[in-house]
Amino acid sequence: MKKTFLLTSGCYILCVVQAYLSMLPMSEEPSSTCWNCSLLREVLVLSVCIICIPLVVLLVRKIETRSRLVFSLVCFAAVCSFVDYSVYVSRVASWSTFTFREELAGTFGHAFPYILASALLSLPLFQYLRPKLDDTDNQKQPQH
Repeated sequence: MKKTFLLTSGCYILCVVQAYLSMLPMSEEPSSTCWNCSLLREVLVLSVCIICIPLVVLLVRKIETRSRLVFSLVCFAAVCSFVDYSVYVSRVASWSTFTFREELAGTFGHAFPYILASALLSLPLFQYLRPKLDDTDNQKQPQH
C-alpha cells in the first residue's frame, strides 16, 4: 500500500511539473474552461487523472515484468500528453480555428521534451513498485 501511494504521488508530481513547464508559454492566455484560473491550478486539476496509472499497473499483473514496465511508461506518457493537450486546447486552440492535427502538433511541439524527460524520471518509480508486484504474483501461484 505504501509503495502504491508513493508511486501515485510521484507520478502526480512528475505530471504536474512537466505539464506546467511545457505549457508555461501559454500561462498568460486565458483558459476557456476557467476564465480566472491560473495555469498551475488548471494543471493541478487536470493531472488528477494520473492516479489511474498505479491502478492499471496493479491490474495488469499477468503481463510479463518487462512488458509491464513498458506498458506503465506508455500509459504515463499518454496521460501526461492528455493533460498537455487539454491545457493547449483550453488556452490556445479554443480561441481560434485549429484542426485536430494542428492541435496535436502545437501540443507536442511544446510538450514532447518534457513528456520524454518525465517518463524517464518515472522509470525508477515503476521499478520500485515492480518487486512488490512480482512478490504478489509469486504468492498467488499454486504450489505443488
